Amino acid sequence: MGEDRNADGPARVLTGDGGNDYFTLDFPWELNNTDYLRRVLAQLTFALRPSYEKAIRAGGKPPVRNNRGDELQAADVDCYYVLKHIREHTPYYSKELGQGQDFLSEAVNWLNGARNKLAHESLDGVNREYLADAFSHAKQLASAARVPFVQENVRRLQTQFKVHQKSKQDRKSAQGQLNAETSLPSAAASSAVRRDAATGVLSESPELAALRQKLNEYKEKGDLENGKLLKLCVDARAKYEGDCARLTSSINASDAGYRKALARDDFDGAKRIREQLPELQARLQNLSNDPKYYVIRYLRDLQYPLKGPEGLRSLYSEGELKQAGYTALALMQAGCTLGQLKQAGYTAQELKQASYTAQELKQEGYTAPELQHAGYTAKELRQAGYTALQLKQAGYTALALMQAGYTAQELQQVGYTLQELKQAGYTAQELRQAGYT
Repeated sequence: MGEDRNADGPARVLTGDGGNDYFTLDFPWELNNTDYLRRVLAQLTFALRPSYEKAIRAGGKPPVRNNRGDELQAADVDCYYVLKHIREHTPYYSKELGQGQDFLSEAVNWLNGARNKLAHESLDGVNREYLADAFSHAKQLASAARVPFVQENVRRLQTQFKVHQKSKQDRKSAQGQLNAETSLPSAAASSAVRRDAATGVLSESPELAALRQKLNEYKEKGDLENGKLLKLCVDARAKYEGDCARLTSSINASDAGYRKALARDDFDGAKRIREQLPELQARLQNLSNDPKYYVIRYLRDLQYPLKGPEGLRSLYSEGELKQAGYTALALMQAGCTLGQLKQAGYTAQELKQASYTAQELKQEGYTAPELQHAGYTAKELRQAGYTALQLKQAGYTALALMQAGYTAQELQQVGYTLQELKQAGYTAQELRQAGYT
């Protein structure tokens, strides 16, 4: 979908390549990133349905089945099922779409992860860069599928996104930033804690309501596998909002107690309450800023799967999983590469605990000092291909290098002193062979 003239006006959504193949859609100015991602995936479905239909009608490929075992025709598949079919028949689609298998597998896995973000309402990571990747994958696949009206819709949608982003930034700059010191964390400060305007009763957030709606949809479809996993996400979000609500109530009660204490001239009591408030406010602020990691940690404690189309790895980045407390070993066992773990910020020490060798870490770009700090021995670094000079610069002693098998001459050449070599235990003969008299 995309706008014809005005970014804030109705959009003309193309449904085919004919001049009258469109419908007009009115929508608010402030589409959020989730809205854009949902529309990108919807357009991708339109682009890939013809290829799916050709695969099952002329390509000899069996139709994809839903969770009830029903075969799905082209008109019935959504983004999830068409991507699943491509994943199951990558060689065929690679030839049909004229795309390399490596790219196709990477694009399908990425788009499936994006679809899972929508399914589980795990959308904190849908930022500008994430959407740029979504547009890039969608444009290439739409072009490969040779569906011009989808290509045009995606182009217009991306243009609209850029216009909205610029408008949002301009308004933000004009308004300026509020002084954080004047804001009091409260129910209004957290998107997870809301009050009904009429009754004042705390209510669920739109995020939790959306999760419950999606769960009901899974129930209606009989999608037991996704429903079971999503129920855990619902429970995690509900617990998070419950904790936010309890902290909010405590802050409000403390604030009321403070005012009452002042009203009866109980200055000592008012002082005690006032001293307690900053801690409660800080806890609420931290919680309000942390819905993503709260939910990940909750699901981690329930042993929610990392692997699979609906696993946490398809919903969150390796860096987010690390910040939520997953170890390098856990992610390695879930299929993460060493390069992905390094990109996520795992240290050499954490990777050593995951049983990576010094040679593997060296190949990934870790330095000798990082490996020395991680606890690898000088012998392990020597076997990995580091030089004696690199080991010396990393802080290894002459004794450590001697135990690693270096000769006195090799140590003398990289700058160890005669005294250091003597303390390391080299014999008089070895020292003479190194050139000492």
